[in-house]
Formats: sequence, C-alpha cells, structure tokens
Amino acid sequence: RVASFRDSDGLVRRVFDGDTETHLTRIDECTCVPFPPAAMRARLGFVAAGVGATSSLLVPSSFVFTESESTFRVRETSRAGATSGETAEGHGAAVVFAPAPPPKTHPNAKLVFVQVLTRHGDRTSINPLPSESKQQWRGFLLDDSADAHLAKFAAPSPVNPKLLDTRRTDMYGTDTSWHGQLTTQGEAQLRATGASIRKWLVESDAHGARSLLPVSSRLAFEQGAVTIRATACRRTVQSAQALVSGLYPSEPETGEDSSQATLPIQVRDRFKESMFPNPGMACVRQTELIRSLDSDQSVVGAEQIAWQRRGLADVRALVHLRNLERRQRERAAATLGTRSVTIESAAGEASVASVAETGVLGIATGDRRVSKPIRKPSKQINQRLPSATSVWEPLQALANHRLTLPMRVTPDDVTAIRAAAETRYVNRATNREGASLAGGRLLEELAEEILTAHSTKNKQHKLSIYSGHDSSILALLAVLGAFPGRWPPVASTVVVETWEVLGDKQPRHGRVHWSEQTLGARQVTSDETADSRDPSNLAVRVLFNGEVLTLDGCVGQDSVLDGGLVSLSAFVEMARARNPEDYAKACESVAPKKSKL
Repeated sequence: RVASFRDSDGLVRRVFDGDTETHLTRIDECTCVPFPPAAMRARLGFVAAGVGATSSLLVPSSFVFTESESTFRVRETSRAGATSGETAEGHGAAVVFAPAPPPKTHPNAKLVFVQVLTRHGDRTSINPLPSESKQQWRGFLLDDSADAHLAKFAAPSPVNPKLLDTRRTDMYGTDTSWHGQLTTQGEAQLRATGASIRKWLVESDAHGARSLLPVSSRLAFEQGAVTIRATACRRTVQSAQALVSGLYPSEPETGEDSSQATLPIQVRDRFKESMFPNPGMACVRQTELIRSLDSDQSVVGAEQIAWQRRGLADVRALVHLRNLERRQRERAAATLGTRSVTIESAAGEASVASVAETGVLGIATGDRRVSKPIRKPSKQINQRLPSATSVWEPLQALANHRLTLPMRVTPDDVTAIRAAAETRYVNRATNREGASLAGGRLLEELAEEILTAHSTKNKQHKLSIYSGHDSSILALLAVLGAFPGRWPPVASTVVVETWEVLGDKQPRHGRVHWSEQTLGARQVTSDETADSRDPSNLAVRVLFNGEVLTLDGCVGQDSVLDGGLVSLSAFVEMARARNPEDYAKACESVAPKKSKL
C-alpha cells in the first residue's frame, strides 16, 4: 500500500508498504492508489499534466514502471526542476531526445546528413550561492575513474586543450574546481541522448534514416562518418563524450579487431568558437545591446515582480553582499599596483545570461580571460545589483538535482525568477542586430558544412555533433527567427537534417528577410546563390527538441505539418545573409564617445 503526506517544507513523502520513505518530487496535489502485490517493489510512475506544451511521463530512475500496472498519478508537478516545462525521465530537467517523423509530403526523401547542436547535461552552479559548498555537491561530481571511462569513447584532439573551467582555485585560494561542472546526472542525460540517436541513425530505418551511420565507432572513425566539436569547457567536452558513449556503447574487447575506437573531439580556441555568442566578450556592440535591456520596461517589470518575493529578495541581498566583498578585495589587490589579476570563467551560460557581473575594474567576468597589470583602481566600488539571471542560475541547478533550496525559497520562486530571465532574452532574441551578431557565424558554419559534406570527396561524413551551451542554442534560434520564448532545458538539441528529395516536387527557393537591413549584414551575390557545391535535390529542415521549426524568411518552406523542408539553396542564402560580412566592424561600439575635456 502507498501512504503519502506533505512535510513542513512542502515536499511530498511516500512510504511503500513500510519501506524507507522516499522523496520523489515536489507536487501540488496527489491521489494515493493501492498497488497490487506484484507491484510492491515500488513500481511507480507519475504523470505530469499541464506542465507545458508537451507534458512528459516522469519516471524516477530508481524505479521500474510498466503501463500494465497501477500508476501513481499526480495532477500537477512543480516546474522548479524543469527549465522549460519539458522534463526528462525522472532526473533533473533534461529533454528526452526524439526525432521527428519523415517529411510527409516527400515519401521518397532520404536522410543523408545530420547536424546536432546539444546543450550539455545538468551541472553544478557556475556562480554558487554564498551558502553552497562542494560538500553539498560531492555525491554528484564525476570522479577520475568516470573521466577515464568517458575518454575511452571520445577525447580532445590535439590532447590537453586549454579549457576555461579547469582552474582549481580562484585568485584568493578558494576551491572552485566544482563550479559549473557536469554531474553524474548530466552525464546520464547525454548518454541517453546518444542512445536515442543510435536507435534513430544506426539500429533502424525508422524516420527515413535507413541506417545512416556505421554500426561501430571503429568504422565511424575510419570512414570519417562522425565529427565532434565542443566548446573549451570541461562540461561540454564531457557531455560530448557521454553522448558518444550512448551512440557507440562499449563492446567486449576482441583484440586488434575491436569495433571500439576513440573518436576525436575538436576544441577550438575560445576566441574562434562560434558556439560562444560573444567569444571573449570582444564584441562591444553585443554588450551594449545586452546592457540596453536594463532599462527595458518589460524586463524591469518582470524582474521587479520576482524581487517582490521574500525568498528571492533575501538571496539577491546575500549575493550582492558577497559580490561587494569580492570587489573590495579586487580593489585592494589593484591598489598594490603590481599584481596581475586573471579572471577565468566556465563560459557559455555566463556569456549570454550575464551571470557574472562587471567588477570594480570594469572587466566583464563572463566568457573571458583577462591578465593584465592593474595600475589605477577605481575610486568607487561598483554597486550594481545582481541580475535576475545571476540569482536564478544557481537556484535552477539546485532544483534540477533536488537539492535543498535556500530558506524561504520555494519552487514557485524558481519559476518566477526564470520567467524574469526569459523576458530579458525574449527581448534580446527579437533584436535583429543582436541576433545576427550572436548567432550568424554559427548558422553560416552549419550551412557551409552541409555543402562541404556533399562535395564529391566528403560523402562519407554523415553526422556532426556540436556540444555547447544554452547560450549556443539561444543564439542559433534567435538568428533563425525561431526563439520559442523559453529557456532551453539541459540536453536540449537543435537538429539540422539534410534530405535528398528524389522524384518529388522540390521545396521552392526562399529569400532572406530582416537581416538585409541589419548593420553589416551580408548581401548575397549571384555567384554565391548558384554555388556549384549545392546539389539541387537537397532540402533542409531544422528542429528544436524534436519540433520542426518555421524558418522565418525562407519563402517556399513546406508547412511544419507537412515536414518543414526548405531547399538547401534557400537555407544557405538565408545563413549567408544573416552573418555580418565584416564581423569585427559590426561589433564596434555605436555609443557616443566621451569628450576628453
């Protein structure tokens, strides 16, 4: 039998036939049902209804659930553990990967190339709250043996790239080795993504894939069928490794003929990485556009609503005091006049979400490393209050792992602060100039890779994996004009599928849209439109977490219900037009220069 009760902190606890009490989820209401004797080993499922656009079946990883047995049904699950209301199988806030059906209006189409941009799995806080500690997270951290295991499947090449989040202590000797790190939960999420891709592209001919990929990593390596790229962050490298461990799981060793091979992961210098929307925070114009949102009335209003909640206001005050203390220490170090300060961060989220604030030295401590002698410290300490996103980020990490939230902070508070962050970035995504600067480079890279993959000598290349951040996905969706208005959950994916359309009516040619009016936007030439590498029988569609996207500006795209294909030539033309031709010039400040008088 099942009994349940609500304890003082609002968590629902259940006891199964006298066994140890188990905390499963935060819920608003529940109904208890008796389990038949056969189900007494705590086979339990609970269904979330009304959580988001696509309610999901939530099954705790420690339980087994079958539809034939009684289920424990929950009317409504709190969204605190979910970044967008689309949660995975009982752990964290991950999205379960699932491909879309083949294009309905092109029954003879054949899938020939796939690009997957994925957000890493669940992680620890990038900028932990003052109350957080490594001990609190210890049970979730990957150890050296887990690292060694993952490295058997895929590894950076060349080896030992310089990563942004590998420092062990900050400038004051505080242990930061656990900040922004992939957790065991996050590793499992990406492994599940890889396993789903295997079922789609290796093990079956479902969804028009017709066994697109080789059956083993050894063959994939030898044929160059799979390429992998990760940003210069430990959690994205490990997420890529975890994905490959699901895509090509270990098989018994058979000596020299083993089917297992270690796939190489490309890790670019961060200043050249297009998966970072603002590499090295070097694009001044992007920073100006982000700061302009501070005075946007819809953003201000959403954040004020959040700060009216007592728990959130208390957390913000504590974070602010911690930040002021840091700035005072920075100023003290700067006063010495000879000390070099190195600022490193875990990149990705920090760059898009303004998780790290501008410090006393006027240096944005986001996706950037600065090392310079400091001669003239500021006379005043920066009093800037923490942003909604910088408060939400660690709260969401805690909620995803079902860890204790700060005193007086509730799941509803986490939802409220996330809504404030989403309001800020909905506005940012709809700014055509900012979207072009943040996502244009990555979009054009994807388009050009399709062309290269289908040149005569590269036809064995079938899958490209890009392991990035929420900021990578936000930027790409924004430049596509397809930002959904909600934050991408961990393990989210943007998938670009290339189809060979034979014997069917081709999707019509499209045109570019708002980017023609964007500062520095590229004017596509007739030579580029008629690129010789662009086979006329290829078409493309883009999916976000399994949903086909409408590509704003691609006239002639099939309707989403019919599969959403658009001609490759239209897609390439759109991508080229939305990437500034002179990125450096487009990044220059447009703010009035201060007079020297």
